[in-house]
Amino acid sequence: MAEFLIVPFRRELAPAFQRLNLDWIERLFVVEEADRRVLGDPWHMSTWSCQSVDLGVN
Repeated sequence: MAEFLIVPFRRELAPAFQRLNLDWIERLFVVEEADRRVLGDPWHMSTWSCQSVDLGVN
């Protein structure tokens, strides 16, 4: 079984974080502008919540 290490987010990890997330989104969904905006500013993620984003789900 693979082992994983969870580490605090650091600026130098931003490109890998973005690529990892874009990879699975591209495989399963369509990458939207909102995805690119959030993944392009990962520091914003700490204050992001579903309540602040219109997901088109009622």
